[in-house]
Amino acid sequence: MEQKKKLIVNFIYYGIILVAVFLAVKWLVPALFPFIIAFVIALLLRKPSVWLAERFNLNQKGTSLAVTLVFYLIFVLAVLFLGKLLFGTLINVIRELPSLYTNQIEPLIQELIIRLEKATAAWDIDILGQIDTYLNDLTRTLGQNVSEISVKVMGTVSSLVKKVPGAFLNVIITAVASFFIVGDYEKIKELFQKIMPQKAQNICNNVKGYTGNVIFAYVKSYLLLMSITFAELFVGLMLFRIPYAGWIALAISIFDILPILGTGGIVIPWALIACLLGNYTLAVQLFLLYIVILIVRNILEPRVVGKQIGVHPLATLITMFLGLRIFGIWGMIGMPVALVVLVNAYKNGVFVKKEETGDT
Repeated sequence: MEQKKKLIVNFIYYGIILVAVFLAVKWLVPALFPFIIAFVIALLLRKPSVWLAERFNLNQKGTSLAVTLVFYLIFVLAVLFLGKLLFGTLINVIRELPSLYTNQIEPLIQELIIRLEKATAAWDIDILGQIDTYLNDLTRTLGQNVSEISVKVMGTVSSLVKKVPGAFLNVIITAVASFFIVGDYEKIKELFQKIMPQKAQNICNNVKGYTGNVIFAYVKSYLLLMSITFAELFVGLMLFRIPYAGWIALAISIFDILPILGTGGIVIPWALIACLLGNYTLAVQLFLLYIVILIVRNILEPRVVGKQIGVHPLATLITMFLGLRIFGIWGMIGMPVALVVLVNAYKNGVFVKKEETGDT
């Protein structure tokens, strides 16, 4: 009976914690997002700052502030360079979209219509007339939609540009907050230690130490796999003389990170469309490229990721879906990572009392 009571109490206790965490993530995190990012940045810069201060016998606070300043200078230069490159490419693609449809996509559709007409030449004349009218209407509608999409995308880009001042303000707040956190890191740490109960401190310290290892292994593994996939796609698409091979390879390699979907979610439909349009050479090339990527991925993934993650792909897919529905894009990224951290922390007895593990 006592065990049942204890089980119920623990269930209620952890249930309250989960509800509190959910509410905090749902409502507080968006409001305090710049400060959370500032704290994460300060935490990441803490170790190199301490190392530099000890290595060259420098003042800890001054070194931390200098490292933070260098970090933001590199960040700003990288954003300016990548933003200019990406924005320029996007504008060019949007401007060329109508002509791309007129010069390349529409002729392919017309060729497909001719092939269908030849294949259905023995059908009833009335049915053929209706099909021909429908396909011609479809072609005109697609052309109009492409032009409308181009205009809408340009409008979306303009609206995004209008949001730049707000995003810039958030970046400024994050930068200023991170400088304050870095400068008074020890004082802030002591303040949290005074507020939090000892049990919560122990759990947080254990989870913090283990979380860094798990997230680092998780990110490193999939960045390596994504880089390999990108290299394979880039080389293949360049050999196939596909326009914008680098950007297409980058988009597919990012899409490849998603469980179950992977590279095949884009490459296989692309190959099928090429086959339907009569471009059998490209279809075979894309299919062979996918086979190569699939073989390399299946050989490398167990070795690269190994047992570092330790969560079934189905569980990862479920948490990604729930994270997307509840918290949006950040939930889709964060919830699988949180699941990996919790599972591995539980396996290592982080949430188990010392008396129960037999420790002294």
